Amino acid sequence: MTPAMRAAVESGRDIGLTISDPVLVQETNNTVVWLYPEPVIAKVATRREAAEDLQLEHAVAVELVGLDAEIAAPLRGAIPTVHETTGYVVTLWERLVEEPQVQVPEAELAGSLIRLHGEPHDGNRISTAAGIRWIDFESCCVGPLEWDLASYHPSWIRTFAMSTAS
Repeated sequence: MTPAMRAAVESGRDIGLTISDPVLVQETNNTVVWLYPEPVIAKVATRREAAEDLQLEHAVAVELVGLDAEIAAPLRGAIPTVHETTGYVVTLWERLVEEPQVQVPEAELAGSLIRLHGEPHDGNRISTAAGIRWIDFESCCVGPLEWDLASYHPSWIRTFAMSTAS
């Protein structure tokens, strides 16, 4: 188990989660771990500069949940913590089950974009049975709206433009 996975598991156990077999989901700018069998995802900032971004993401997501935004929500009651042994910042999130067979109409995607994100590429959205849910708010509010549009397929941009014109 890597130090980042250990930080995720120990942080989950510290709040009473029972974790038997953690699953590495991805390792990019953060380490993302499913705290299996719990329906919880841990994000671990292993770099100092990523720690601030992860804390910002959590704070933004808490506010967005309060506005009923279509996002993956932070685990209720859990706050960003610093893992004692590694010094890594860990945040905990409700795990969403992706439904890849769910087709999202372009108008729904454009409408969701209008209400929400700051880096809305395909890797930062999950199609669930309940609809689109956005994840990964570390880069929110750091650039112009055009950055959002540059992340999308041309047909989505057309739909977005028509949605905002009316």
